This record gives sequence, structure tokens and C-alpha cells, in this order.
Amino acid sequence: MRMNDISLNPLFGRAPQNWSKEIELDLPLWGKSQGLENSIENLERFGASLGVKWDQVKWGQSASSSDLIAAEFSIPISHKQYPKLFIAVAMTKRGDEIQSIRIYHSLWPLKESHQVRPALFSMEQRADVSPLVYDYHQALTEGKTEGFQSLFRDGGSIREPSGDSYIKGGSPAIRDFADAAFSDGGIQIQYHTFVEEAGICAAEYTCYKWGTQNIPPQAGMEFWEIDQHQI
Repeated sequence: MRMNDISLNPLFGRAPQNWSKEIELDLPLWGKSQGLENSIENLERFGASLGVKWDQVKWGQSASSSDLIAAEFSIPISHKQYPKLFIAVAMTKRGDEIQSIRIYHSLWPLKESHQVRPALFSMEQRADVSPLVYDYHQALTEGKTEGFQSLFRDGGSIREPSGDSYIKGGSPAIRDFADAAFSDGGIQIQYHTFVEEAGICAAEYTCYKWGTQNIPPQAGMEFWEIDQHQI
């Protein structure tokens, strides 16, 4: 499965073909839109602000189930340090009709500043995840570098939301990443959606504590590529 331009048509200045009339769209900069007309308008605004063109999209990982589609892609932007913006998308569907679209991306490549995105889900909504993602979640919670590093293959890597400049590849780099991330303790997150297909997993989450600090609940999305029971 690969995300196609039908579901995200307005991002490229085209009319949607399989959106519900009651669709909900949620964007990092513009928040939630309700209904077909408002959602089309805001997704078009988002695309126009980036100058995005369909033939410039580079697709990454994707996975789908009967009611959820998850995909990531990148587009070129005018920034010397961050030449690409990485975007993650989660779509809920009923049959072939898209009911909601949630888009995630870092604001750092666009504004060179961070902005907390409030939680998109109730903390009562919990997703069942695969055994390896559960182990990953436990390693984050415990904040132990050894347990975290052991989940990755020798050639495994981590890419942070800001882009290619923030790829940590290989065991030493992953250890350094974990040491820094866990310097004040574990990271508390809760997964709300989860989808897995052909070795690709994706989940939407809320992060609510980092180390010893309680933080404002903030939304995010993760992807994993699994090979032989390792990341």
C-alpha cells in the first residue's frame, strides 16, 4: 500500500474524491477544520504556503488497516539547513471514505522554533501495539539506554522530526541519542492509534512527561521499520 494523491488532493490544488462531507482535518499550524468545505480550504492553504507540487513528493513508509491509513513523505523547502520537510499523515476511514485526516510535521524547518501541539486524543483512548513496539514503549518509559539500544539492529537508525540533519545511525549514535534523551529519566507517552503492515508500524501518541518534568500533553506520530524482530 502506498498513500496516493486522491486522499490528499487539496494539498496539491485538486478536488478530493473520497472525503466524507463531515470530514475532520487537523493541521499543526491551523488546528482543526470541520466539514468538507473548511477542510479543503485549510489543506489548500497549507499546500500553497509550502509551494508543494505532486511530482516533488518523496514517499516514505506507509501502512494501512480496515479503518486507518498511515503514511510519511517529504517535500523540498527553501531552507539551507533543512532542505526537506518530513510530513506524517494518519487517516481514519469507513469503507473507502475518508472520515478524518491528521497531519504531523516539525515546525522547526519552517519557523526555526518549537511549538507545542496540544493532545489530539483523550488519554482514555489506548491502542494495542505489537510486542516489539510495546518493548520500545517500555524502554522509553524506563529511560534505560541498554534496553533501548538492544531493540535496534546494528545498522538501525533514528530520524527525528526535523529532518535528515537529525538522523542517528548505527549503535554508537543510537547510544548517544538515548543517553541524551534519558539524561533526566524516562519519557512517558501513550499510544492512541496503531497500524502494522508488512513490517511497517505507525502510531499516534501523546507525550506527557519527559524525565522528571511534567510537560503540557503534546501530540506526535511515530513510524518503525521492523526486520527480524528488531528496529
